[in-house]
Parts: sequence; C-alpha cells; structure tokens
Amino acid sequence: MKLFKGLNNLEHFRLWEKVFTFFLANDNPDGFVSFFKHTYSEIKKLNENGERKIQGSEISQSSVATSLFKYFDISFEMPLALKPSFIKKGSKAFKDLEIFKNTHDWEIEFLNNITVQGVDRPGITRFRRSNLIRHHYVSHPLLNYTKEARAKQLNLSSSSLPEVPIAKRDRLKFSEASLSLSPRMVKFWECCIAVVNKEMLINSDSLVVNCDERYQNTRLFTDSEEDDNFILDKAYSLYERINRVHFSTEHPTKDDFYKRSYKSIQGTNGERRVELNELQINKDFKFKENPKISIANTQVLIKNIEASVKGKPNLSNQRYKVFSKLLKESRIEGADLFVLPEFSVPYEFVPSLAKYSDKNQMAIIAGLEHWNVKDIAYNFIVSIIPVTINGVKDAVVLYRLKNHYAHIEELIIRGFGFKVPKPIPYRYDLINWRNLYFTSFYCFELADTYHRSIFRSKIDLLVASEWNKDTPYFSNIVEALSRDLHCYIAQVNTSQFGDSRLTQPTESARKDLMKLKGGKNDTILVEEMNVGLLREFQLKHFERIKADKDETFKPMPPDWDRTLVNKRINNENIIEPIEDEE
Repeated sequence: MKLFKGLNNLEHFRLWEKVFTFFLANDNPDGFVSFFKHTYSEIKKLNENGERKIQGSEISQSSVATSLFKYFDISFEMPLALKPSFIKKGSKAFKDLEIFKNTHDWEIEFLNNITVQGVDRPGITRFRRSNLIRHHYVSHPLLNYTKEARAKQLNLSSSSLPEVPIAKRDRLKFSEASLSLSPRMVKFWECCIAVVNKEMLINSDSLVVNCDERYQNTRLFTDSEEDDNFILDKAYSLYERINRVHFSTEHPTKDDFYKRSYKSIQGTNGERRVELNELQINKDFKFKENPKISIANTQVLIKNIEASVKGKPNLSNQRYKVFSKLLKESRIEGADLFVLPEFSVPYEFVPSLAKYSDKNQMAIIAGLEHWNVKDIAYNFIVSIIPVTINGVKDAVVLYRLKNHYAHIEELIIRGFGFKVPKPIPYRYDLINWRNLYFTSFYCFELADTYHRSIFRSKIDLLVASEWNKDTPYFSNIVEALSRDLHCYIAQVNTSQFGDSRLTQPTESARKDLMKLKGGKNDTILVEEMNVGLLREFQLKHFERIKADKDETFKPMPPDWDRTLVNKRINNENIIEPIEDEE
C-alpha cells in the first residue's frame, strides 16, 4: 500500500492484478477493498483535466482514464474468479466497497461511459466459465476443469479439496466443455494428481470390498492387471484428451512417459497375492555420473499425524517453508533423488513437490500424512519421477497405498473412530529411472520377509520411508536386508528417533555411507551411489572374488540371479509379464 501511491500506482498498473491476488491469497478483504478504493480514486483524478493531451499526442487524459478503468475492472475480477465468495455479503469490507461505488460510480459512468462492476456482479464468473483464470493459482491441479468449478462458488485457491455430498459427486467430474477447450497445454503430473483426487473423492468408497471387523479391504490403485485400471493409464487418457486441441502431429505418447510391465505374484505358503509393476521412465537418459541421493533430517510431530488422521492437517506457512528449505538445499547440492520420512507431507503439498520436481528434474519420494476420506484414513507413499520429453520438462506422480499399517498407527486411527484400509491385492513398484532400478518400502512393510524377498537381484536401491521408535529392530532389518538384496538402502526416519542412513552391502566398518539423528534444525545429507561398481561386483562368483582379493562389497547371497544383474546393466526389463509365479 505504501508503494502503490499516487502516480506510482498508475505507472505500475500492470501489477494491479497481482496486488489484488496478494490480498486474496493472504485472506485480507479489507486490504483488497482499500486498494480498490485508492486505485479507483487515482484513475478518477485523470478526469479533472480530461481534455488535456498526453505529451503532445492526440490522446486525452480522459481517454487514458477510460482505458485504465477497463483494465482495472479486469484486474479486480481475475482474482475474484478464483474465490467469488472472498468478500462476503454483509461483511464490513463488502459494505465499505458498496458505499464507495454508489458514491462515485455516477461520475465515471457519465465522464468515461463505463461501469466498474462490484463483487456481486452477475458476470463475475465469465473468466471462470471460459477457464481463462490464472491456472497457476489453482491449488489442486485441474480442479478448475470440473463441473463444480464452472457453475458454483468453489474456492479454487483453497489448499483443501472440496467436500461434496454423495448425491452431488458427479459435480467433481471433469466438464467436457473445459476439457475440449483447454486454453493451455496441461502437464502430465497435473493429470496424475487430478485423477488421484477424483478417484479418492468420487470412487474410493465403491472400491472397498470384503470388509471385516479390522480392515476396509480396497482395490484402490491396485488390482490393475488390465492397463485401463492402472492409475497412470487413467492419467494419460486425461492428458491426451485435455491436450488434444494443442497437439501437433507428433506429440508425447504413453511410452514417452513410462512403459509398464505387470506381474502377479502368488506365494506358496498362503501369502496373499502381490501386484508388481515395473515402470521404465526416461530410461534413455542414463546417469552420466554416480546418482546422488539426499536424505531429509526433519521432525515429524505426533500432533501433526493425529491432526491429519482427524482430517484437519497442519498447512501452516511455516511448515511449507521447511519443505522449501530442504528442497532448495538438495538442489544446490546436486541431488538426483530426495527422500522424506513417513507422515511428513500433507497430501495438499504434493502439487508443489511435483512442480519442483518438474522444474529441477529431481526425483522425490515422500510419505504422505493420512488422507481421511469418508472415515477411512489412507496412508500413501508418493514417488515423483521427473521426465524430459522433446526438451519439455514434466514428471510422473505415482501414489501407492501402504500395504501394512503399523500396530500403533492402527491404534491411533481406530482410537479416533476411523477405519484402516488394506489393499487387495498388495502392490509394489519397481522403477527404472535413467537406468537406476529402485523400489520403495513404507515402514512396517519392511517387517514382511516375503515382500522383501520379491526384489532379490532386481534392484540397485531400496528406499525405506519410516516413522518408528524401534530403531534397533529396523536397524537390524536394514543391515540384513542390504546384504540379502545386495543393494543400497536409504532409510529415512523422523529426526527425533533417527537412524536415517544410506547403507551398502559391505563390511560393518564401511556399511553406512551416511547416518544421522536429532537436531532442532531441518537439514539434509547428500551421498553418491556407485551403482556401476556394485553391478560389476555382482557378476562375480565367489571364486573370482577371492582370486581378485576384491573386498569392495560382501559376497552375494545364495542363488543370486546374475541374469537380472545383466538386465540392469543393459537397461532391460527385469520382470516378464506372465500370469503367476509358482
């Protein structure tokens, strides 16, 4: 308000919309109206010498005033299109604006032949219905493409997703008019998140099957042997549909973003079926140097976990700044992969992480806080994998529901009267990104010996996102698992419990490449993984290891599959799409 005074206000007229948006984003309707009144008055002053020419031209000051009023009207309306209910009827700000306009409008209508509308104008939704709003201010990707956004007072700038009654769920489906007339190219990561939001809000309860007294068994984001059921295929269908009007003859295909191989695995000792997806992402862009991994050392507070379970997550600006700091430090250190603990990120912040991953081409794996939908507390781990297609940066966003909730976690959820979901079948993802083969395990999933065994010989890196107090138990698992799977393991725990580390399958004195715990400040540690050296060692039999006196790593476990090691070296598919594994 101090900067935009007098002539300075008029000279910076191109910033008016940003100022109005600033007040809206900071929930300051009084400041919004105050800026409206001051700017309105400054433009009106040009009418005092209305016929005076501007700098010897044929343009009069009143003509300039008329043009500025038209521009001002749009600058005022564009932010309100995001949140039409921002200045509520009957509020002090609304009455103040109404009195001001009633006092001065007659003069502008007479001298400039224009009417500057108010916040209750019938046409306040014209930009919204045409979808010509500022899309980067929409908190949840593509929410402005829904039927509800076109017709109602939905707040598009809110960090919370809308709550729509069951009878009106169809209002959250995408509008065909908005899809067919998209004013811009939409990124694939936006489609990934939009499809997940739609599935959660509209279809999640219909996917719950065979409930018992303890679990809500669900097919959400799993049981996808058919490509049409796979969540990324649904995202690509939306991507292709919404960008059709912008595509040239050559446009990104599904294979440019990812190639999927599917395998259904059934154990022989009564274990439940596991769905394994192998995703090849940007496989032709191999790492030229050893990939770097960044591990976050940050506190995950129990009060934030409980708040998210109850559906009231902490979305404070201070919390957002913590993630901004960690991401910036990881980028400066040149990290290729950034990992956060379990329960660390509200699902509302995922679009910001995806946008950062897209821009900086840094992969992010994070444990999300519970997403409470219809009294079911879903716990997702999200993998955000950047891609570059024809020189255009983008990202693939993959959500996976936790297979095994921890005992204490279930206690907290049921203690607040909510329900625990369980995926049917279980699901894991094996990702080949730029010739780095990795998978993610989510805390208590590490305790399942059968699930761990699925990845023997198949991966270079296992990412373990955790929130656990029993660090000795998980420490033993990680150290044994590093040798059993003969791979790097990145364990990331909340800083108050610690034992976050990058472990390799070597002798005990050298096994931890980095390890950290505690500290009040949020920080990161970055380390390299010599994947090439690991693979070359894995090709050797014990005789060769002894002959070479090679102590780089520990020898491989029994029945080590060197065929899969060669597939990793040659950047090939690890799994074959067969029906079942006996």
